[in-house]
Amino acid sequence: MVAAVSQAYEGALVNAVWPGASYEGLYYSLDGGATWSLATITDGAGTDVQGPNTSFALPDGNAATSVVWNPVRKLFIAAVRYHGYYQSSDGITWTRMSDQDQPGAATSTGTSASLSSAWCPTSPGGTGLPTCPIFRGTLAVNPQTGDTFAWTVDEFNHDQEFGRICAR
Repeated sequence: MVAAVSQAYEGALVNAVWPGASYEGLYYSLDGGATWSLATITDGAGTDVQGPNTSFALPDGNAATSVVWNPVRKLFIAAVRYHGYYQSSDGITWTRMSDQDQPGAATSTGTSASLSSAWCPTSPGGTGLPTCPIFRGTLAVNPQTGDTFAWTVDEFNHDQEFGRICAR
């Protein structure tokens, strides 16, 4: 099981390093939900965005606003505030999707302008940068075709696109 968490004040119940603090992120359970652990989120180049031993200046973590299972591609896909969209085959380790696979407006080179790594750089130990225009994202999957769609809004609740995700 995998869950996207925007707030988790019960840090002790989810094995957070700092119990009693709010700790947002992606969580997984290997025992049907009896216990939960914080997943590791990486930027694709090996830098941890968040993991079980990542310390934050504020005890917030990175808010994950949506997660879905794509049964055709055998992948979980998640939206992470101020970072972009991530994928995982096991729900334990997550990798940022490439710039061209992020939803949004395509440039002449075919990459997403709004959720590119230039606008959404890795921020280890931080909750991302507000220049990254994803405050909330929500996902939907067509279980027959595997097509995955995302709707993204920024921190001012402005629509940032409804787009198709090219999960690989």
